[in-house]
Order: sequence, then C-alpha cells, then structure tokens
Amino acid sequence: MNEYITIARISKSHGIEGELKAKILSDNPKRFNRLKQCYVQFDDGSYKSFEIAESRVSGEYWNFKFKGFDTPESVEVFSSRDVFILRQNVQPLPEGHYYPFDLEGCQVSENGVVLGTVTELLMHAGNDVLYIERSDDAGKKKEPIMIPMAKQFVKAIDIAAKTIDVITIPGMVPNDED
Repeated sequence: MNEYITIARISKSHGIEGELKAKILSDNPKRFNRLKQCYVQFDDGSYKSFEIAESRVSGEYWNFKFKGFDTPESVEVFSSRDVFILRQNVQPLPEGHYYPFDLEGCQVSENGVVLGTVTELLMHAGNDVLYIERSDDAGKKKEPIMIPMAKQFVKAIDIAAKTIDVITIPGMVPNDED
C-alpha cells in the first residue's frame, strides 16, 4: 500500500517570487489552507519533503510557495510533478465512505467468482462508478465492467482485505464468449 497520497498536480511557476500553481486533485480544498508540509516525487522514484511557506486556494487551483525557493528558476524542477501527503495524514471519512485510492486495487467478486480489479473510481453526479479491469486466465485483457457504487450493486467492501462483493444485473458484465 502506497504511503503517499496525491493531492495536487503542479502545472508551472506563478509570478516572480517562486510561487507554484497546482491543480487540486482533492475533494477537500480546505486542507490546503492548513497544509504546512508536503512531498514531491522525483524521476528516481524518491519522495522529498518540503515546507510550505505560503498557500492560498483559488477555485480549483492551489497557489503556494516552498520555503527557500524564491525565484521562478528555483522552482522549475517542480513543473508537472504531483504533490503528496502521507496516508496517515488523510482526514478520516464517515463510515460507508471511501477514498478512491482505497478502492483502487480491490478485487471485485460476485458469489465468490472474481470479476476483476478496480483501477479507477469514476466520479458522476448520480453515483460514483467502479471501473473494473478484467483478464482471462492467460492474462489477456477483457472488456472492462462498470458498476455503480450503489447499495443495490455493492454488497460489501473490505478495505483491509482489498475486496468488494457485488451483485450484477443482466448486461452489466459483457458476454466474453466470442
């Protein structure tokens, strides 16, 4: 399980004093006003911690400054990189609510038969939808399944075991006998 959770994607420097502009990827933009530290991943796979000197939210963007970086040239290294926090610092959700990163990677089954693995949670107005990738016994990809995160389809979620039990209806799972 990854200990780092993506919360924003840096687009570019902003202004002449080393400020950065990032697209917010979190559904909790208020977190950015309180954030004192975050992490950035570099090309070698390492994560480095940075102290936040200034921060403000502007719509779906976060403008911020790292302590010790005071020019546009000094922050060029951060362009197009993701911003992370530690998993342990994620706000707890009410029971029955899940972060997309907790659902991704879960094995989905119906009556003990594995259907596939959640690779994404699609956010829709009515219901969020589990995007489930499938493959046959030889590893060949099959057509994905999309199952709404609704009580009539999702019977049980066990984040610790990374499993989701579902009930499907005719037409929900493609017929693979071609």
